Amino acid sequence: MARLCDADAIMQITPPDNQTPTGGIPSAEITNRETQSWPRPVAAWSAVALFCVAAVLSYTDRQILSLLVDPIRADLGISDTQVGVLQGVAFAIIYSIAGLPLGRLADMLPRRAVICVGVGLWSVGTLLCGYAPSFWVLFAGRLIVGVGEAALAPAAMSMIADMFPAERRGLATGVFVMGMTIGGGVAIAIGGAVLGLAASGGFAGVPLLDGLAAWRAVLVLLGLAGVPLLLALLTIGEPSRRSAVAAGGREATSLREIFAQLAAIRTVLIPVIVCCAFMSVGDFALIAWAPALLSRRYASPAARSASRPPPPRGRWTCPAARPSVPSASAVRTRMSCWRPHPAISPPAMIRVRGSSRCQPRPPRHSIV
Repeated sequence: MARLCDADAIMQITPPDNQTPTGGIPSAEITNRETQSWPRPVAAWSAVALFCVAAVLSYTDRQILSLLVDPIRADLGISDTQVGVLQGVAFAIIYSIAGLPLGRLADMLPRRAVICVGVGLWSVGTLLCGYAPSFWVLFAGRLIVGVGEAALAPAAMSMIADMFPAERRGLATGVFVMGMTIGGGVAIAIGGAVLGLAASGGFAGVPLLDGLAAWRAVLVLLGLAGVPLLLALLTIGEPSRRSAVAAGGREATSLREIFAQLAAIRTVLIPVIVCCAFMSVGDFALIAWAPALLSRRYASPAARSASRPPPPRGRWTCPAARPSVPSASAVRTRMSCWRPHPAISPPAMIRVRGSSRCQPRPPRHSIV
């Protein structure tokens, strides 16, 4: 029985028992893989915590420009259109394109190294944005940020899959994804606090920050924040790969087989991708321009706007997002791990009140 599971950033397809689709992994090999020893829980959850922190910093570096729109425009003499290019095109296009080859590299190279290189790249890109003298240098910095951040998700999700058994993997995935949700709100809150501190002369005499404009100090601080994170990520041990390729010496799945598997489920993937794309347009447009709207329309300084951000991923939704993301992932994992008996067809199932399992509908008796 085929089973399709979606955990925010992951889609897994479990083949039927005793059947192997093209390019798939036999069920016997999956069983052997799942019964191997797993990393210690302390080490595994420490890695997930660092991945969550990396996701928070990643989204903070990504969204921070929304709070710095007017200061950047005034300093560099650029238009709103150019600011929109910096927030959208400069980041989004390279982020989307780089995700595919970086995901492939995560399959071939040590994943910890891929994540560390990504953190180093987006930190350097953020520092370059902070010291940018012109629009094009700032544009180049945003490109580097996009490349670096594209390395985090595929490598981290792969490591989580090799650190946790199936029944605990959903919760770990939810904790990691929670960092992405919190990052947008953190970008506004921390950015506003640093802006206020810089405007009041709080960085006078501080190396690398003294004499910088407030918006530049924010970007430089965020870039430097990647250094301790990078050092902490180096302490994570690379888990052994549990795929049949690593365990049994099979050849890695070719790109042709990968695209063939994706094409086989295109009726599911295409609508999901299109819907997510349209949702992101409105979502990120609101995030990108809401602080500037408050500043211009209501003469609210950027530092003050940060204390009351209206975007859906801002401070207001963070308290709800913190428990909901891992909780939903945990529930999904528990439900997806249960497999009904082959004799029970899905239409014949009903949910019994107060029961966490599906029961077969009693047969109907007709009077002849």
